[in-house]
Amino acid sequence: MRAMKLAVVSGILLAGCSQENAQLKADCEVIANDRQGQVAIADMGTDTEGFCNCVIELVNARPAEDKALLQATFAQVAAQVSETGEAVEEVASQVVSVANAAPDDEDLQTQLKGIRKVGELIDEIGDGFSDTKACPTPAS
Repeated sequence: MRAMKLAVVSGILLAGCSQENAQLKADCEVIANDRQGQVAIADMGTDTEGFCNCVIELVNARPAEDKALLQATFAQVAAQVSETGEAVEEVASQVVSVANAAPDDEDLQTQLKGIRKVGELIDEIGDGFSDTKACPTPAS
């Protein structure tokens, strides 16, 4: 009976991770298919699939709070790009401008932190692909 409960719980957790990964991949693909994103990814020596798989691997290796912030930021930016047709950089710039104009707004400051964390993640991925031609190994 205990083994069955563990199997059910494990299955539920894996399904949740699978759904999170599917959503993150979809959001990443929207961002990666931006014109400037395609150039940057090509410069890294990878493609959208390799880049987004790396995003998923590195996001999943982050502490829970950072993981949630990164997932939320990818979702927010992807949604705005899809809704407005604006470039990713323009959407990110708008978030930064609005947040900088309202330093006491906690929600906006959280969005700004998310934009910065995504930027750091993209830099980490770019460095990894530049240095080793592969996704960097997640920090332990």
